[in-house]
Amino acid sequence: MWARDGQQPKESERWLEGYQRLSELKQQLPDTRWVYVGDREADLFTLYQEQAVAPHIDYLIRGKHNRKLADGRKLKEVVAAEPALGEVRFTLPKGRKRPSRSVTLSIRVARVELKQQQLPITVVMAEEQSVPAGATPVSWILLSNIQVETLSGAQELLNWYLCRWEIELFFKTLKSGCRVESMQLRSREKLERLLVIKMIVAWRVMYLMRLNRVVPEHSCELAFDPEEWRIIYASALRKAPSKEAPSLRTLIHLVASYGGYLGRKGDGEPGLKTLWLGLERCHDMVRAIQETKELLG
Repeated sequence: MWARDGQQPKESERWLEGYQRLSELKQQLPDTRWVYVGDREADLFTLYQEQAVAPHIDYLIRGKHNRKLADGRKLKEVVAAEPALGEVRFTLPKGRKRPSRSVTLSIRVARVELKQQQLPITVVMAEEQSVPAGATPVSWILLSNIQVETLSGAQELLNWYLCRWEIELFFKTLKSGCRVESMQLRSREKLERLLVIKMIVAWRVMYLMRLNRVVPEHSCELAFDPEEWRIIYASALRKAPSKEAPSLRTLIHLVASYGGYLGRKGDGEPGLKTLWLGLERCHDMVRAIQETKELLG
């Protein structure tokens, strides 16, 4: 976290500032590979120039501008003329008025030089094949300082870009679930300490949601300790827990029920809000019972 002074900066300045702050963090963890991932608003020549001058941090940016190249051609036309390296498949997450669906992308790659200062850059074009009726086709231009020539190399860059949904979900959890924007503390130090705690809780909410999607039938002890799940189970169902731990999905549904999740047929799986509220209440309940046991011996 850092404080900004003076007038409200432009959006472009924020992206550049973020890259510069990441460069500072690199000094603290020099053996870690750092990659700066940005959306279309981060397609800034000043950012690419910054990396060329001080190449400590790799970048992967979704292209917004059809930039002119050193040889006079345009960026998109050059990469579109390259032969396809192959196809990549992934699941497009559910979005606003958009259901989750499987996507197949055709991948093309080109290494070009931007006209300004002849700056070298890798361009990855990802175009959706066989778009379903009524769906908006996925079409991405990704820009990076990293040189790639193979499908596996391009797929690695694409996988990094796909991580942006997890990043967006994390901050959505902080804002909507943890309500960090409503926190009002007098000092920066107190705000930072509270934010660290909220970030840990937000991570756990995301972790539980991911486990519930990927391994719902695994034992709940993958994410809950034995005493924790037994207290939640007994309290929610008003009966003694079985000797065998229930599934992750079962316990996550019980936790979410404390946050308002009803579990009706059309409700789907618990969302951020119900899971966050449920975890808060279950944590308080478990802690109260544990402390009571300690006091009573």
